[in-house]
Amino acid sequence: MNLATFLGFVILPLFFLKPGWAVLAGQLPLAAVRISLQINGLLARIPFASFHVPSPPLLIVWAYYGAILVFILLPEDSKKWLRSAWVVSGLAVSAVVITVYVLIFSREPALKIDVLHLKQGSVAFLEFPGRRHNLLINTGKSRPGNEWDRIVKPFLISRGVQTVDAVFLGSCLAKNSGGLEGLINDSKCRKIYLPLNAASNPAARKRVLALLKQRNLQPQFHGRGQILEDYAGVMIQWREGLDGDILEVNYDGKQGLILIKEISAPFFPRDFVIRLTGRQSNKTLVESFLLR
Repeated sequence: MNLATFLGFVILPLFFLKPGWAVLAGQLPLAAVRISLQINGLLARIPFASFHVPSPPLLIVWAYYGAILVFILLPEDSKKWLRSAWVVSGLAVSAVVITVYVLIFSREPALKIDVLHLKQGSVAFLEFPGRRHNLLINTGKSRPGNEWDRIVKPFLISRGVQTVDAVFLGSCLAKNSGGLEGLINDSKCRKIYLPLNAASNPAARKRVLALLKQRNLQPQFHGRGQILEDYAGVMIQWREGLDGDILEVNYDGKQGLILIKEISAPFFPRDFVIRLTGRQSNKTLVESFLLR
């Protein structure tokens, strides 16, 4: 990357002298960047070479900036011992250890559901009690705009998600499955649920199946009344019928519905109802639900 940067500055004057030459010469730093990305991609596949950690709690953030402010306001005589390499290393290690333990012990025994209301559809991410299991519903569209790269992937990174245990696609349409390839490339994916009904959108279904076959992944097909997940006291069941496509969620006596398609049929009272039908004017980008 240093070579690419150096070559870029060397080539820059050519844009003012001979733009055609600059375009040709620009292939040199471009080649260096591509080689660097390939090397990084190979090294990142080594176990534990790279991993995501959750965003730290707000208390840790305030403590960090508070420590910086205290250091700035300290008299110069008091700063001498803080500049020691041993003291700095000890403080850094202590901060890392404290942050890790806070994140580990802050795992709440609750079901957390975050819904990303995108332009054409919605993506839901369920973290099961203890945060040891998760479920991703839909992946966002890929083009135009690439919602996976711009919204869904950064959201998962902020939650420290390294592995997606299960992916549920409400349909094989691009608005729901467009980010599937990016998900497979960026994260470990253990299970992929696809609709059993093949009558609608056969071309989109064929595209998704071809992608999974290329990556040697075997999908699981969900049908009427099937229990998709039963983990840590949370049971999620697929319901398919005239009233629409629905995921029914049961946890600790509470019951909720996740509507894959907008429906008008009346329901008995539920603790929550989530609609994955795209962003509406009265909704924020992220909507969160917490079931204790």
